[in-house]
Amino acid sequence: MAALFVRIALLVAVAAHSVQGYSAEAAGPLLHQDCTLSWNPNGESDLGGYRLYFGRLASQLSQVRDIGLRTSIRCSEAQAGANGQWFVAIAAYDTSGNVSALSQALPFELAGIAAPAPRPQLVEPASVALQVRPYAFQLTWIDWNLPPASHRIIVSSSRRPVWTTAALLPPGVTQFSYLQPADEEWVCYRVRAESDETASQAAQHSEYSEDGRSCFHPNPAPVIVQPLLAPTIFPEPQNVRLRSLQPGFELTWSNPGGTTISHRIEVSGSVDSRWTTLASLPPGATRFRYQFPIDAEWVCLRIRGEQQRLVSLWAMAGDPTDRQFCFRPGL
Repeated sequence: MAALFVRIALLVAVAAHSVQGYSAEAAGPLLHQDCTLSWNPNGESDLGGYRLYFGRLASQLSQVRDIGLRTSIRCSEAQAGANGQWFVAIAAYDTSGNVSALSQALPFELAGIAAPAPRPQLVEPASVALQVRPYAFQLTWIDWNLPPASHRIIVSSSRRPVWTTAALLPPGVTQFSYLQPADEEWVCYRVRAESDETASQAAQHSEYSEDGRSCFHPNPAPVIVQPLLAPTIFPEPQNVRLRSLQPGFELTWSNPGGTTISHRIEVSGSVDSRWTTLASLPPGATRFRYQFPIDAEWVCLRIRGEQQRLVSLWAMAGDPTDRQFCFRPGL
């Protein structure tokens, strides 16, 4: 994808900033509570949309907002609504899932935004719904809090039956998507609202009742009883390639063992750093495609061959000490 941006016009009332190739112009009275970001559109015919990357540091643009084909947005819409220094960069993506390089991070500063009064109590997430798909699941809910609250996703499972944090989502985000842990017998999730030191009523208790749980039984993967590490002649998956999709990913490989060798894929990520089985594929398969959103900062995959009780080493990714294939979902 070609280079995208000639200029980003940042309209902030508190101050004017400029960096090479960019400009910032005052727009409105001093200490105005919002700003507007705008940029020159990309003219390529297969343009799919734009993503904004916000953060307090230019090296940590952790707040991501997909805004489709729009070419401007208010800062408050992108959750940059607190006083102080901010940075923003923009990338475009095409209809095939290719993503451009980020533009230069543009600094801006917000001031005069009144801190919201402490809320005595947060409203619980409403209409929490669980949708289970092959290899994936998604939680959605409605947030009736004004201004919107952050939400914490907590998880309990058959292998780890204590409630632990899976993700902390910024205000305005009302869905969470991730991969099924195929080697769990059951898994339960809860959603709770949070804002600074205030939490929704259910979150104020150390133990959680069954009310509000969203539970399911992940698609089980075949278990090899007492697996044996195969001799070195056992065929490893070859030419393994990982390609990021929008959304999801695709893993491909060549299978020198032919139709007699099965393959197992394991996953680890920022939501759960343990290696867990994602899928066990039938003999002869040389492709695995996952086409659902993944709400995680990073995900790593590894693959190995299996035949009855014999298993190969995990396929190598670059050198003998690196047997995992990692990427950042959405990039």
